[in-house]
Amino acid sequence: MTISLYKIAKNFMIPAGLWKKPISKNLRVLKMYEVYRVLSQLNYVIYNLSMLIRLIEMLGDVRVDQMYSDIALTILIFEINLKVRIYLRNKIPEMFFTVMDREKEILESGNEEIISIYKKQVDYYKFATFCQCFCSGTTIITYVILNLYMKYGLHSLPNGNFMYQLWFPFDKEVHDTIVVLYNIFIGGCGFIFNCSIQTPLQTLMVFSTSQLKILQFKLRNCFERECSVQYVKELIKEHQFLIEFVTNFNKGVRYVVLFDFILESLNGAGALLEVMRVKEPIQIPFSLMYVILLLSNLIMLAWSANELLIQSANVANAIYESNWMDQTEEIKKLLFIVLMRSQKPLSIDVGPFRTLDNGAAVLTMKGSYTYAQVMTHKAS
Repeated sequence: MTISLYKIAKNFMIPAGLWKKPISKNLRVLKMYEVYRVLSQLNYVIYNLSMLIRLIEMLGDVRVDQMYSDIALTILIFEINLKVRIYLRNKIPEMFFTVMDREKEILESGNEEIISIYKKQVDYYKFATFCQCFCSGTTIITYVILNLYMKYGLHSLPNGNFMYQLWFPFDKEVHDTIVVLYNIFIGGCGFIFNCSIQTPLQTLMVFSTSQLKILQFKLRNCFERECSVQYVKELIKEHQFLIEFVTNFNKGVRYVVLFDFILESLNGAGALLEVMRVKEPIQIPFSLMYVILLLSNLIMLAWSANELLIQSANVANAIYESNWMDQTEEIKKLLFIVLMRSQKPLSIDVGPFRTLDNGAAVLTMKGSYTYAQVMTHKAS
């Protein structure tokens, strides 16, 4: 089994046009990928323009009774597009170069205990990304099935509408097949882009956590054999590198996390309302899967960030658990530097407001539930 913290993210980032490292040594292939990258981004720009034009058209039609699921997924895809822009501007894909280099060093080190620590983090990463990608894919599939049934089974989608509310420069009823196929294509793109946003977040957070755990292991056991001042200085440099890496990562994604929490809260409340008000049994699978998708993204994101917070603080505990008392004054002073730096935990922030942890996720879920309850009581 492959031990890798980046390959799942890479497999989604390549079709999304986010992967920056050369995918081939063939120049023709590289040029084709650059063209594909531009076209994939252009497709999403066209989608958002089409959505905006259709939204303006809908404002003048008071009879439009658009389902929440259509609006929610439209907002979700717009949010994904915005996140992609932020990722590219803040050079988040380039951070994978560091992950790949460090992973190679660990796997080639021959230290079974360090490799075991890293493998456990990889196993968690695979579980987290599987949950997110599975929920995302299942939600899209159930949404396509729901719309196909409503269109061709119940005939309840008039005027050529299907899945998303989009404007087309032709008569949608005449070219109904094109509308259906394009909407399904956009749904597939939404799945790829959503996973290409969520999996890199998990990769970089779990990578940082794994490096902190390895650093703790080194600090805890460095005095079991003769330890030089130079080795302790190398550990200090490693800690400093992790501080800079997580700080830069946080600066690049904190507003992505903020958008996630805002929309998770609003969409979570709306999705709960949709589940409570569902009229057709065929609507239940999609409504439930959409709620599960929002919860899985929120929980996995918060859990990984919380673990990073805990492990950064545990660096100080690792020093305390080592045999630091029997060391020279110079080494003690060096260890004291690490202790002081570890007093400020490394964290991922929700914009400029608060630290991302399990408490933030619980507050968001409580807020969504409360809002859904209030709206239910008002409606009744």
